[in-house]
Parts: sequence; C-alpha cells; structure tokens
Amino acid sequence: MVQSPFNQTVRSFTCESRKRRDQSEHDFAKTIAQELGLKDYGFYSWDMKHDNHGFLVCEKNTTDEADCPQDDVIVDGLSLLSFCPVH
Repeated sequence: MVQSPFNQTVRSFTCESRKRRDQSEHDFAKTIAQELGLKDYGFYSWDMKHDNHGFLVCEKNTTDEADCPQDDVIVDGLSLLSFCPVH
C-alpha cells in the first residue's frame, strides 16, 4: 500500500484550511478531488471535539442512490474513525 501512487499522492497532499482560505465546502472538495484525480466524487463533513472539523472526499462507487448508505450513517462511522491514528 505504501508504494501505491494514489497513497503517495494522498500522503504528500497539503493545503491551507478551508476556513483560512474562506472557501465553501463544495469548492474545497473540488480542489481536493482535482489534486487527487477523482472524477466522480462526493464529500462528507462533520464537527469534532475542540472546534475541529472532519472532512472526507471520496470517489463514488455507484451512481445508484439506492445502493449508497445514508449520509448520517456515514458521518457516524467517520466520527468513530476520527479517533484512529494515521500511520
């Protein structure tokens, strides 16, 4: 996984915070998606402890909305993953 070009691109990606750039969530997601080469993407955002904010941009796996989990289910899961360290 460490040698994957996409993994290396994600790990080397840096940018100023959305709030500091005064950018909307949609524009911020578009910027990240372009940098990572994602064509059909979606994003999720959620509030975290200590005035932090989680933000995930991901490539869509399906165009059928019935196959997609509900947003609140994903955000709940992402909130739990926020506690996991990134190595």
